[in-house]
Amino acid sequence: MLADVIPRIAAELQGPSADYSERPSSAGPERCIRSLVYHAAGTPRQPFPGRAMLIFDDSSWHEELTKDWIRKSAFTLHSEQMPVTLPGVITWKKGQTRWCRECKKNLPAEDLHGHPDGILTDLLRVDRLLEHKAINHFGFERIWKGDWPLDNLTQLAIYMRAVQLLAPELVEGLLLLKNKNTAQYMELLCQYHHEGDRLVVTEVVRSGEERRTVRHVMERAVEAAIAKFAAVEDYRARAVLPVRPFPYGTDFPCGYCGWAAACWGSFEEEFQAMAEGAKLADDVVALCNGIIAKRGQAKDMTAEAKELRERVAAMLKAQEQDIVDACGYYFQADSDAKELGGELDALRSGVRALLWQEGVRQGRAGDYSVTLSMRKRAGYFVEPTQWEQVDVRKVKPEDPKAKKSRKKKEPTDGEADPGPGLAGAGDPGS
Repeated sequence: MLADVIPRIAAELQGPSADYSERPSSAGPERCIRSLVYHAAGTPRQPFPGRAMLIFDDSSWHEELTKDWIRKSAFTLHSEQMPVTLPGVITWKKGQTRWCRECKKNLPAEDLHGHPDGILTDLLRVDRLLEHKAINHFGFERIWKGDWPLDNLTQLAIYMRAVQLLAPELVEGLLLLKNKNTAQYMELLCQYHHEGDRLVVTEVVRSGEERRTVRHVMERAVEAAIAKFAAVEDYRARAVLPVRPFPYGTDFPCGYCGWAAACWGSFEEEFQAMAEGAKLADDVVALCNGIIAKRGQAKDMTAEAKELRERVAAMLKAQEQDIVDACGYYFQADSDAKELGGELDALRSGVRALLWQEGVRQGRAGDYSVTLSMRKRAGYFVEPTQWEQVDVRKVKPEDPKAKKSRKKKEPTDGEADPGPGLAGAGDPGS
């Protein structure tokens, strides 16, 4: 009964989509620029599924619950949803206006305008800007391990820069994250330096008295956000769509995007129309060099991890005292392997973006054969899905003498050497 009814009600009661405007919450580097271009161009957005509306609503209530707990503490929470502005930075909208739902009035569209969650004052009368986000357990754990929430940090940097126009002494901000699954909290203490436009994460604390001193620096945090908005306007004005930043089959954020149908509807036709046998740019060669080098490192790490596992097993059997050191080495090797896997993924993403930019799905880049293909992932309980795969292979260089003796034949890439693959990556080609 209610399990079906409640999501339907949430879907039916969602209001119309707001008109596009440059907002601090959509300014970060991880936000899909293609969806922003669709929005700016006035492309109709599909309504959100009811479950997505329930998730958004839950997050809002989590913020109110957190604020209620803060009010019971020795901290003072004030200036909630205070309007802040960076005047005149959206230069291409000079003379235009935009509607602010919080302020309930029209504002100059050339101003970057927003509403931070509040200002937190401690017992020593030190003020810190507060921004609250409720996230799922997996996202929470990724952030604790150092996968920084760049979009949220960019939003905080914009708010802090705007607040410093009014209160230059406010140099610290707190990004407070709540795990919606476990009610655990994590805070990222940040400093924003107006002169260098630099946001620095200095400390991470989470419930259970776990604390880490860190130093993660975001250079040109606000400038980069404004440049991204300028790029969106450039695409809109030229009626051009940027390359999709996510590969086909991406569940998040594509599965929650209101422009998913418009974005992916013509994908298969576009893919089939891409060229083959093309000579690729030097940028692709550089990325391929990185992929091959890191694949070799991954192979070495896999062998090292296997050796360490065997050593730990032998020590357990012998009950040796130095097992602590061996376990430490193993977990360090495991951490290094995961970091290397992330670097490999980033390199493949760079190759994929350049291939789409050139409209090529197979070509030669120096001594490499590069292919963008569609693979099918089978499932026991779900429908098979497809995803894009970048395949990079080292090929034998052509013999100049053989090339001269060839009579009007198409050049070939030679025999491919598949090379070592990263164990457990599920991507034998790259």
